[in-house]
Amino acid sequence: PCQKSCPTQLDIKTFITSISNKNYYGAARQILSDNPLGLTCGMICPTSDLCVGSCNLQASEEGAINIGGLQQYACDVFKKMNIRQIVSKEVRENRNASHNEQIALIGCGPASISCASFLARLGYTDVTIYEKRTFIGGLSSAEIPQFRLPYDVVDFEIQLARDIGVKIETNRSLNTNDITLAKLKEQGAAAVFVGIGNPEPKIDPLFEGLTVENGFYTSKNYLPLVSQASKP
Repeated sequence: PCQKSCPTQLDIKTFITSISNKNYYGAARQILSDNPLGLTCGMICPTSDLCVGSCNLQASEEGAINIGGLQQYACDVFKKMNIRQIVSKEVRENRNASHNEQIALIGCGPASISCASFLARLGYTDVTIYEKRTFIGGLSSAEIPQFRLPYDVVDFEIQLARDIGVKIETNRSLNTNDITLAKLKEQGAAAVFVGIGNPEPKIDPLFEGLTVENGFYTSKNYLPLVSQASKP
């Protein structure tokens, strides 16, 4: 039940068994194989509404297993091992011409980082993420405070993607003066993944016209201020 409730279909039983056997590398490998952002999700995923809420032990005296905490622990131990990610030998030996085609991803947030990681693992060698900000990580870096998600966690997962050849360019945005889908296609991109999310909040008609100057803050105004103030 817990695995079915996980949006990433993480093999929860396998990684918890590995932890119980003190095989933290094996646990982290299982987690990150299913979800390249395994450490981030272990820290901020609303597990009580997902895997933990569906745990078979939920109604027992001990209560549900702290799945998110175990996931975070395994990935944190792996992070300290400083082991680089590699593309498997089988994938490297079975590449063909299509694996050298350009793939572009717009927006360096969780969706693009995850997508690029899976593409590189499948053997694609020319995968580039374009990010409009000077820093990378998307909402993980821009809107989540340091005490909830330290930047070094985001950086760790991005480095894993870079280990297998994913390239990242900052200060590149989707607009007519810089990146457009047509321009990317002209430059040889065989596929484009648009992972910019919804940059504008949905505002109730009652508050239309109000701005920060009026003391009206949306999540898009407020959270970046909190996140920026919480980071060194």
